[in-house]
Amino acid sequence: MNTLPLPTLVLVGERFTAFAVTEGVQTVNRFIASVRAGQHDVAGGMVIRAGQGIDGTDLSNVRDALTVRGLLGRFQLPSESNTVPPTSVHKHREANVLIADLHRAADNRYTARLRLADDNELIVDHLTGTHIQGMVLIEAARQMMLAVTEEFVRPAMPKRDWVYVMSTLDTRFERCVFPVGVDLELTFTPVPGRGAGRPSFDATVTISQAGVVAAVSRSEYRLFDRRALKRIEQQQAAAAIAAQAPPAAEMAPEHHSEPETFAVTASPVAQLADA
Repeated sequence: MNTLPLPTLVLVGERFTAFAVTEGVQTVNRFIASVRAGQHDVAGGMVIRAGQGIDGTDLSNVRDALTVRGLLGRFQLPSESNTVPPTSVHKHREANVLIADLHRAADNRYTARLRLADDNELIVDHLTGTHIQGMVLIEAARQMMLAVTEEFVRPAMPKRDWVYVMSTLDTRFERCVFPVGVDLELTFTPVPGRGAGRPSFDATVTISQAGVVAAVSRSEYRLFDRRALKRIEQQQAAAAIAAQAPPAAEMAPEHHSEPETFAVTASPVAQLADA
């Protein structure tokens, strides 16, 4: 006897209320309210999928609401995503981490899933339409590069206080991405010959949804000793401050000397390469 598949409902965070008007999508709070109101008491079963804006606390609240109504056995609930530590993507707040379920798929190829918290720094004050904004995808690609390097590459490198210097970030958008499941895949190649003791990489992150490529982001970056970067930063900071001083003619109009000029290097990467 053929069994009909269970209906599926995608839950999203409250930030994506505009998207939740789509058939088969609800905000998590609206779903919990409907369970508490008894609207699912006669349901024959349902598969719940976690879209964007859903965290472990939300899933726990859903489970509790279903348990109170005696409905937990009728629903298939998703498991919680395994986000990378904030330090692996150079963040302090877990809400700003965009990378989850990271693992090595093959040599120099890594996969992960987008995990966009409802209070992520990039969407608390900017949300257009029903799709995820491009800046989120750019930041996700950057975090993917950092997470792969921190989790899989740095452990095999010499124990030094490394910092990252990105020289190129080029992102191409193919289509809109919506707040449901989003996949990321990174391939990278070590680039030799760019300075002794300064590992260099060329990385490409492909962002896809439902198997269709939505964006591709390529970056070139190097790792430097923190002391070298601090030295260059101090030099450039001093030059930037000095450049804000008024010209000599404004300070002392009785003197008709030429304004003092300052040479500021445009590319910190070029200077770091010689540090």
